[in-house]
Amino acid sequence: MTGKLRLPAVLAVVLAAPAAPAAPAALVGQQPAITLEQVMSAPFPDELVAAPTGGALAWVFDARGARNIWVATPPDYRGRQVTAYAEDDGQEIAGVEWTPDAKTIVYGRGGGANSRGEYPNPTSVAAGVEQAVWASAVTGGTPRKIGEGHSPAVSPKGDRVAFIRKGQIWWAALGDTTPAEQLVHSRGTASTLRWSPEGSKLAFVSDRDDHGFVGVYDVATKSLRYLDPSVDSDDEPIWSPDGKKVAYLRIPASVGVVPFTPRRAAQPWSIRVADVASGDGREVWRADSGRGSAFRGIVGRQAPRCARVARRGLSRPRAPRRQLPPGHHTERLRAPREVSSGDPRQPPDHRCSPVGAGLLRRHDPQTGSHSSDPLCRASVRAAPGSDPKAVESDSGPN
Repeated sequence: MTGKLRLPAVLAVVLAAPAAPAAPAALVGQQPAITLEQVMSAPFPDELVAAPTGGALAWVFDARGARNIWVATPPDYRGRQVTAYAEDDGQEIAGVEWTPDAKTIVYGRGGGANSRGEYPNPTSVAAGVEQAVWASAVTGGTPRKIGEGHSPAVSPKGDRVAFIRKGQIWWAALGDTTPAEQLVHSRGTASTLRWSPEGSKLAFVSDRDDHGFVGVYDVATKSLRYLDPSVDSDDEPIWSPDGKKVAYLRIPASVGVVPFTPRRAAQPWSIRVADVASGDGREVWRADSGRGSAFRGIVGRQAPRCARVARRGLSRPRAPRRQLPPGHHTERLRAPREVSSGDPRQPPDHRCSPVGAGLLRRHDPQTGSHSSDPLCRASVRAAPGSDPKAVESDSGPN
């Protein structure tokens, strides 16, 4: 009987409780209605990039659909607009790069083409649209078109910029209007352009569908070498500070993967280091077998995948969620809090990029339309007095 009366008793208590007072009619009338236009016009900053010298910051700011590049310089860090695109035309700005002297910003504008070679044109611009690389002075003015393509990579020498056009590597001079020319003619689809620290070589990923290589192009000798090639997929090359070695991921080839299903175990992925001069590579870390052995990037457009590289040479990385080697620590780098433009146009947080202290890499699919890239950066620094152990390479395309 007690069990039968329990629910009615609870209901009686609830019904007897005083009802919450209704909001006054005058207060309800004061609440402004939120419109779809207001929601769609919310400002959004993205692509924060620090200048290599001088302390300036650059980022992409989307205001009412019009995307532009903004900069903030010390000491006050008040944001100001550099480009002057005024229309909500759906044309993305991505791949923001500074020149070494911090006087020019190079960027890509326009979305990636579909399988028919058509660029996104949501407003049906009669003259058509394109995906191209542009250069703009930090002081403002009319941007200069570098050439059709996306994913620019400015040489550390500051004289040229490499970029991707229809899966091939092109480059152009930054100091004049000489037309861009194709730098590397190779099979597959090129992506992930990475200049060596001194600007004499260019590393990249050559995707061959079911496998992939890391290639290195030597500007002086005009020669191309693939590092430690295999039947697996190599990705995300990063140079050592001295420019003699390259670290990269190796994801083993696999078959029988069912789409849209969880895949938590596979042939373990690894991190390798190759000697640029010989092309020989060596494995320096491998994931454990079982759950977690399948390589998986963090889901999300702004989620980085970072692999650690030490300050002096390439140190041996440790497995995720384990402690770093003795004498090392991680540090999350953020933009100065005082950065402000006087309105909601605040620079975003930070992005993953090579830094002098060491590091590292970011996930960049290099699709053109989704190259706004992660906003996280981390570094691994050697504590005072420590000496990271160097990794030596010993010892293999279609």
